[in-house]
Amino acid sequence: MSQQIFLTINQLVIMKQHQNISTMGGKIIAIALLAPLFGFSQPSTSKAAEGDSAPSQATLAPAISAADMQASPSVQTAPTIVAAPQVPTASGLRLQQFLASVVDNNDEIKVQKLEWLSNERLLKASRGMYEPVLKVSATRESNHMQNTAQEYLQTYSQHYEFSEANNIWSSSIEGLTPFGSTYRLGYDYKKLQNSLQSAMAVPTDEEYVTFLGLTLTQPLLKGSGQEATNANIRISRANADIAYEGYRQASVEAVARAVQLYWQCYGAQEKLAMRQRSATIAEELLQANKSRYEAGKVDYTAVLDAESGLRLRQALVAAAEQTELTSRKNLLSLAGESAMAQVPATIRMEDVPDCSPLSPDYKQVYEKALTSYPQYLSALATVERENFRATYAHNQEKPQLDVKGSYGYNGLGTTVDNSLDRLGSTDFPSWSVGLELTFPLIGDMKSRNEATAARLKKEQAIRRLEMQKIELSNQMDIVAGLVSRVYSQVQNYEKVVAINAELVRIEDTRFKLGKSDTRMLLEREEEYLKVSESLLDSRLAYQYALVNLYALEGSLLTRYGLTLSDKTSATTLTQGM
Repeated sequence: MSQQIFLTINQLVIMKQHQNISTMGGKIIAIALLAPLFGFSQPSTSKAAEGDSAPSQATLAPAISAADMQASPSVQTAPTIVAAPQVPTASGLRLQQFLASVVDNNDEIKVQKLEWLSNERLLKASRGMYEPVLKVSATRESNHMQNTAQEYLQTYSQHYEFSEANNIWSSSIEGLTPFGSTYRLGYDYKKLQNSLQSAMAVPTDEEYVTFLGLTLTQPLLKGSGQEATNANIRISRANADIAYEGYRQASVEAVARAVQLYWQCYGAQEKLAMRQRSATIAEELLQANKSRYEAGKVDYTAVLDAESGLRLRQALVAAAEQTELTSRKNLLSLAGESAMAQVPATIRMEDVPDCSPLSPDYKQVYEKALTSYPQYLSALATVERENFRATYAHNQEKPQLDVKGSYGYNGLGTTVDNSLDRLGSTDFPSWSVGLELTFPLIGDMKSRNEATAARLKKEQAIRRLEMQKIELSNQMDIVAGLVSRVYSQVQNYEKVVAINAELVRIEDTRFKLGKSDTRMLLEREEEYLKVSESLLDSRLAYQYALVNLYALEGSLLTRYGLTLSDKTSATTLTQGM
């Protein structure tokens, strides 16, 4: 999928087990250094780690919820959007709300939709080739010339000059049939006035000539048959199908990108909140150590350790603020400024990632992808289009051999009524039938080369389809396995977080018993925050893996409750355009 913008497989693999402390943050498991700040219980008495007694502000008692310690209970086939525990505010943004806004307002989706609608109109235009055409013409002609000697003797008019003034009217219905034949049903009416009419045995001032007849031309080789005649319609149908799959693909890419940005913004906000809490803890610990240092209970190194921890956390908060701002702006830009104008400058992601286990069946998912994946369907329609072109080009290599025939009735009279009476009597029929052969003299270079080019284009399209099928199979195998592996990472990180939470509790106990110091306590907290962030990243990576899976199988839009205009609505959508 060369144009696919989803997270790549390498991006989805979690590689943060040994990352810098600069990645601290995340919401996954609540941790605190201050019991009052987080509502944890606090012991009434304890020994100081670096003095007679440790202040209550230095007590570390993280709590781990049962939901964080347990794996998700059930398998789901669609992403469930779970409401966040906080109370929704006026600035909250739900994932469903955001995705609907993206589909309605994304510029790339609009461009591809217009491309599809224009091709649907071109398809309707191509079907107009069978629409009968009415032709009407009126001609006034006048001639005044000298007769040659031959004309003078042949006409016995003994006039050296000839003059005429005629009115000619013609009307016909012409058209094309699905078999390639052309037809003309015509009526001709002429009013003739000339200098010869006075020389007749019964002189007259004018004559009326009428003709009613049908003319047919049927190709026998080049241009014959429904395949050749309907080639333009079939090619237009394939172009419309390709454009529609392009519209679907643009929507899938935009929605996948939107889901990714939503969870990125969610992660950035949660990491910022954790770093802010960590900075608050470090600041209060610094104030507590200063008071203890002034009381002579600890060395000045305890103050320096606490201050170093605070400065580090403040720097991380600043970095997290920038990351959160960038992700939020990217989020709003994707949906379109006008659509999100009502959203406040500061918004809060109201949904949390659902990590219910999913075990996709490769064969079932792959078979579904062959009927739903936009890029594969587009490649399939391209093969169909090039096959139509190759068939038509092969037909054009043949010589032009046409059968032509006509049949009609004539009428002539000195009045219009007399002429029409003669026409209606069918006593004066006219007919003709014949063959017409046309072929180039030096091998028809144009048709031969066009046919060769069409065959090469067809072969190219077939090879691309096979490549698309192989790539889809491989990507589906990778992503299907990735979903399971990333979920396993989530479970492992949940256990790692629980272990580190216990280590923090142990270190907190040692601190209160005077067997640890500020630096060790902060280091334990940093490690806990680091693995908590890794858990958050793995949960977000699980969402990205699901997005890739749903995109490959062509069900991304329906799984998020989004619908696109279908092919039958093209006429309605273009009304008034």
